[in-house]
Amino acid sequence: MAQVSLTQAPLGQSLRIVAIDGGRAVRLRLATMGLREGTAIRVAHAASAGPMVVEVGGGRLVLGTGMAEKILVAASTAAACREEGCEHDIGAARHGGRRFRAGFGLS
Repeated sequence: MAQVSLTQAPLGQSLRIVAIDGGRAVRLRLATMGLREGTAIRVAHAASAGPMVVEVGGGRLVLGTGMAEKILVAASTAAACREEGCEHDIGAARHGGRRFRAGFGLS
């Protein structure tokens, strides 16, 4: 998934904030809510028009459409690996030759 506006992001997918397209006031407002570049989020609810609910840091936030438009997101690395089925060899020699899937235990 390329980077898209939060309003165009699919429901339930793990996302990471890539950029915030706004001025200092917008960035400060979002930062006080815990939304910064690199933050992992998930869209919990979004209507066709109106506010949307996002999950961040174990809590939920309601964002208006204007604010959500300014947040650019991309699929998080773990979600991208699950979709593409990629495996990461994390020190297989040190772990008895066992292969690990990125953060999901033994494969």
